Amino acid sequence: MPHSARLVPLLNKADLQIDGGRAAARLLLGAAVVDEVVIAAAETAEPVREAWGRVAAVVLAAGEAKRFGGLKQVMPWNGTPLVAHIVQQVIACPDVAHIVVTRGAQGDRVEKAVGRHAAEIEQIEVEDWREGQSRSVRRGLQAARGLASGRLSAAVFLLADQPGITPGLLSALIQRHRETLAPVVVPRYQGQRGNPVLFDRRTFPDFESLAGDAGARSIILRHAAERHEAGRHEAGRQEPGLAWVDWPTNEILRDIDTPEDYAAAQAGG
Repeated sequence: MPHSARLVPLLNKADLQIDGGRAAARLLLGAAVVDEVVIAAAETAEPVREAWGRVAAVVLAAGEAKRFGGLKQVMPWNGTPLVAHIVQQVIACPDVAHIVVTRGAQGDRVEKAVGRHAAEIEQIEVEDWREGQSRSVRRGLQAARGLASGRLSAAVFLLADQPGITPGLLSALIQRHRETLAPVVVPRYQGQRGNPVLFDRRTFPDFESLAGDAGARSIILRHAAERHEAGRHEAGRQEPGLAWVDWPTNEILRDIDTPEDYAAAQAGG
């Protein structure tokens, strides 16, 4: 097979056995030579049902947490450092192929905090972390693409101070992407946009121009505007703009910025 070729198996009869197709897709993606797997029902009006690819998770843990007054990433959470708790949630998600953790301020402490998971993650030092979250985002994506050897369909960016994130939420974002191939997939609670956010590989070139401390917010806003102008795509495939995952609880809105936030989260408030 030519080096530039892409291997994308098509699994038909999704209208009869979608669960079997999903199980087969997961197995096929275990082979490095496979780029993506398409699950289809060829004789139906909308033949492509899902497109499965490799998804990376990038845990952003490079900041100095000025508002908190200390390195909140390593504060204890249910007996483990907060950043390690986030990593554990990602590891428990069967739909994530690669995991990257960015380090910056007091990186040695973050490295120690996630040490027990060192074999399951890639840790990246962000030397210019003082220039804002965008640096961590860009370095994390670069590392994730390297781990996937060019076969990365999407990346999910997680905050290291959002302990309510679960493997189920990550799987829901990834499944929504498989169904829509939308450029950006965002969770929302009662109409409010939350985190983490998934970005399709079509958006990856946009990350090169990110600067400052806003992370990838500009990319989200750009695609939100596209969807507003284009409206909903009738077939549900290759949708412009954002695709949403409506989440039943507000953990996606809550992160820890201050000691008061930490105390409230610890108390379950």
